[in-house]
Order: sequence, then C-alpha cells, then structure tokens
Amino acid sequence: MSGVTEITEQIKNQTLKEKEISNSKKLPKVRKPQTDEEFLIQKRQFQEQGPTTNTDEWLYDTDILDGLSQDKKCDRMHILHACEKAYYTKDYKKCMDLIRLGEQVFGVDSNEEQLKRDFDESGKKVKKSAKLERHVVELIHIKEKCVQKLGSNGH
Repeated sequence: MSGVTEITEQIKNQTLKEKEISNSKKLPKVRKPQTDEEFLIQKRQFQEQGPTTNTDEWLYDTDILDGLSQDKKCDRMHILHACEKAYYTKDYKKCMDLIRLGEQVFGVDSNEEQLKRDFDESGKKVKKSAKLERHVVELIHIKEKCVQKLGSNGH
C-alpha cells in the first residue's frame, strides 16, 4: 500500500511542477488600446443616446437588427445571440429568419460546405479575418441545427 501512496504523491508533485512551469511561461494578455477617435465616437454616442436599456425582446428589436454592421463585433455578436435565443426557445422559424439576416450582415453566400471546408482546411482557428470567420462558422452551425429540428418536427 505504501508503494501506491508513494507513486500517487510523485504523480501529484510532478503535476504541480508541470502546472508551475506552464503558468510561468504564460504572458499576460495585452489588449489593443482604444484610439482617441474611437473613444470620442463612443462618448458622443452615449451622450446622444444615453445608456442602452435591454428589454426581454431587445435581441429581436427591428430598429437594432436593421442597422447591424459586420465591422462591429457587438453587432456580429448581437445577431448570433438573437439566433441562439430563438433556437433555444424553440422558435425555429424566427431562428431561420434571423440566420438569413445574419448571412446578409456577414456577407455570406449560400455555399456553406465550402466555407466550412476552407475553415477546417486552414488547420488553425485563425485565418485572414479570424473573428468574422469564426462567427460565420457559428452561424452555420446554428443553421444546421435549426434545419435539422425543422425537418424532424415536420414544419
């Protein structure tokens, strides 16, 4: 029994040493600084519009959805979250409508298989426009699940 306990202790010690080594190699994340111009735009927007208030249906607000831009991460995330909410509330028709809007926002053509293949063949999570492509792939995954649910429910 003491041999097993000794081996267990050696494994624990080795694991702790490995964690210490891996933690010491990690560099702190450096955030991209916001330019003065970006700050002033954001400040002016807040002064004009005030703080954003979110209702239960804010993800589906047509005023917001009609003004989405692929250049803004918050807009890309907004359409993804709207699709996810519609999917998880089992409103698959609304989900498909939002996905079509998302495809327009992202500028995605209908060749999803080619998009996924290109993303997978890159061999890495990052490509020319990593965040945008990752969001497109997420949108495609939601669409596939939604189509599958619609097909199985006979809608």
